[in-house]
Amino acid sequence: MFKSFVGVQFADDLGLNLLTVESDSKTLIKKLNSQGLDLSDIGRVVHDIKSFSRRFTSCAFSFIGRRGNHVAHVMASEGRNSSEDRFWVEDAPAKVLRMAVDDRRFIDPP
Repeated sequence: MFKSFVGVQFADDLGLNLLTVESDSKTLIKKLNSQGLDLSDIGRVVHDIKSFSRRFTSCAFSFIGRRGNHVAHVMASEGRNSSEDRFWVEDAPAKVLRMAVDDRRFIDPP
C-alpha cells in the first residue's frame, strides 16, 4: 500500500502532469475513487495518496486485473521482498520487457 504512495511521489518528482495509477486491488481503487472519508485501517494512507494526487493536472486511479498486468504484479512482489525502492524510467530488465510484451498480447489480441 505504501509503495503506491511512493510511486505517486516519484511521478511528481519526475515532473509528470498526467498520471494513471493502476492496481490489481479493487478495494484500493474503490477507496481512492471514493469521495467519502475512509475510516478503515488504510484510510490515512488512502487520504495521503488522494491529497498528493491533487498536484497533478490529471490523476486517475484504475483497476486492472492481475492477469492483464502480470508485470506490475511481479514487480510489486519483488518490491515487497526488497529493502530498497526500485524505479525503471528509461530501461527495464530484459525479463520485465518480455513479460510486458506478453501482457500487451493479452490486452490487445491480434
